Amino acid sequence: MADLQKPKPHKKGWRFVVIFCALCMTAFLSALDTSIISTALPTIAADLNSETLYVWTISSYLLVSTAVQPLFGQAANIFGRRSLTLLSVMLFLLGSGIAGGAFSTSFLLTFLHDILLYCACYFLAVYFQAVLNASLTRSGIMLFPIATTTAPFGVVAGILITASGHYRVFHFAGFALMAIACGLFTLLDASSSTGSWVGFQILFGTGAGFIFTSTLPAILAALPESEVATATATWAFLRSFGSIWGTAIPSAVFNSSVNPLLYTVPDEAARAWLKDGGAYQHAAREFLRTVRDTPVWPGVLNVYIDALRVVWYVSIAFAGIGVPLAFFIKGLHLREEVNTEFGMEIDQTHTETHTGQTETLSETASKA
Repeated sequence: MADLQKPKPHKKGWRFVVIFCALCMTAFLSALDTSIISTALPTIAADLNSETLYVWTISSYLLVSTAVQPLFGQAANIFGRRSLTLLSVMLFLLGSGIAGGAFSTSFLLTFLHDILLYCACYFLAVYFQAVLNASLTRSGIMLFPIATTTAPFGVVAGILITASGHYRVFHFAGFALMAIACGLFTLLDASSSTGSWVGFQILFGTGAGFIFTSTLPAILAALPESEVATATATWAFLRSFGSIWGTAIPSAVFNSSVNPLLYTVPDEAARAWLKDGGAYQHAAREFLRTVRDTPVWPGVLNVYIDALRVVWYVSIAFAGIGVPLAFFIKGLHLREEVNTEFGMEIDQTHTETHTGQTETLSETASKA
């Protein structure tokens, strides 16, 4: 078999750095939006009196984004990546402004934008606020271990995949670490130490980072360059579709687990507040402080701890499914050069010596 000829490296100028930083900023804004909503949703649900409609606050964005992923994948081939990126940023800005000025849950659900939402982020926020008595701001800070480990370990996985050409090992490691972390989440209660919930989140974030960057190469390895946009859109579609179930199912599990546990709460008014989705709505510290120093509190606390434990059990099952599924993925060779008509416009002139002659080469990539 003939050796593959590696493309000649070229120096990347300031334009590349600026464009790359701008793309990173758009990803950061989406990630920030996720963190803000996950910690603030109990308060938002209470202020808007949305009761069980808070589930749609999570799912409305995911349903819409899932539907448009295949469309955007094909549109990128027709209109180019730049136009679609600018359109997406403008729509995100518009949706964020509308969501910020919303006065009712129904109005908010129509336009609210968010990104992929993980069960861990949303229900760890409930644990921090309802069980550990954390404020809205502090619960967001307490989620930093997941946020600050997912991205770095995603980068590490990407570098190692590029260097080794092997991606399956990160599928095994990622799902295994996430399953173990979800299992450890079941141990969390009112007396858990800071080291416990920080360490468990780091374990979960490490596994999530491995999975985040190792799935797409497994899809693209078997496809020609002409099908990359369509395949990437399909990948994004499946992730968004999975995220819908990854938020709706835990929410349903949490709500259905609360009602059978309400017999431990001796006060009828408190039971009425917690049943049928009220436990999530009233998870904010501002509400629970009214019952925290009363005889009702031990029963309310146990309801939250036990209902969250059921959610983590369900999460273990979903994370555990990924490990055996990884055996069905083929380990293929990753391409080392890209043949595409999309990219930055480069006007580069350099001199190259070949067979005793000097040639001046001018190369310009086509569409941006």
